[in-house]
Amino acid sequence: MVRHATAALLLLFSLTLASGCGPDAAPRVWHEGAGYRWADLPVRPGDPGFEPLDPRDTGLAFTNTLSEESLLAN
Repeated sequence: MVRHATAALLLLFSLTLASGCGPDAAPRVWHEGAGYRWADLPVRPGDPGFEPLDPRDTGLAFTNTLSEESLLAN
């Protein structure tokens, strides 16, 4: 199970990295601040956000549960 999760994360990281490196990728314009920098990122049309993925497709099945005490301390 750990090998599948590691392989899935490595694949996701590789695809994410490669998606920004293609010939159509526009150069980023960075804005400098005191101790930081930022750049506008393109957002596809539609509703931005996360899309739920089925654990059977990703090979990742994880639920993070916290006690109410831990949640309030965070």
